[in-house]
Amino acid sequence: MNHIYCTQNAFGNTELNAREFEEIALCLAEVKADGIEVRRELLSSGISLNDAGARLKELNLEVVFSSPQPMFDENGKLNIDSLFCLLQEAEAVGAWLLKTPLGHYCGMKEELSHVKRLLLQFPKMIFTIENDQTSCGGRTDLLETFFLDCRAQEIPAGFTFDVGNPKYLGEDPLAMYERLKTFIRYVHIKHVVDDKGSWRTVPVFPELPDEINGIIGLIPEEVPLAIEYPVKIINASQHVANLRKERVKS
Repeated sequence: MNHIYCTQNAFGNTELNAREFEEIALCLAEVKADGIEVRRELLSSGISLNDAGARLKELNLEVVFSSPQPMFDENGKLNIDSLFCLLQEAEAVGAWLLKTPLGHYCGMKEELSHVKRLLLQFPKMIFTIENDQTSCGGRTDLLETFFLDCRAQEIPAGFTFDVGNPKYLGEDPLAMYERLKTFIRYVHIKHVVDDKGSWRTVPVFPELPDEINGIIGLIPEEVPLAIEYPVKIINASQHVANLRKERVKS
């Protein structure tokens, strides 16, 4: 399949109105990207998710829906109302996959039972957790515990693997991949570099880092890769083409 997506925030972390969203969607369709990751927090209140979904379908763009709202609150309780709303919104925009951060998972089986019942209402939606940049939601051991607990209860939770975020926690992206690879459904591609003591996301091209290239070569072809580093409308075509080509080479 070798599907290449681009995240909405790759074009900037600012809220978009309907015209600006249309501009990005048209760009991705024209450069032959396969899909777009729609960021809930970057959509203005004036954008209709149903209308956006219909337009993305017209443009033949597959859709992933993303929200920064954690799955679990600070007490380990499932944010059930929020998750239900996000699943509805993902469905409205025509997404096949929803991703959220984990939050504070404490291993409470009762909370997972709520997840199972909720996901049964959305049988066509793939639900995933992304490794974020926090100690509660980005550590390999905590993510592995969550996914194994879900597996034990037959809860279909998948993993959105962000190859750059492990660095924020001093972890190795390749080691995270090896431990969590069976759960991966979607991948963010980006390069994170140390910039005077803080981490900064930079493009992976024109000089693709060996560590990123190595991970690309391990990701199964049926798992979409998404550009999540700064791009512009003027150069999006080259980045989509480069990532597609590198994946074929790998």
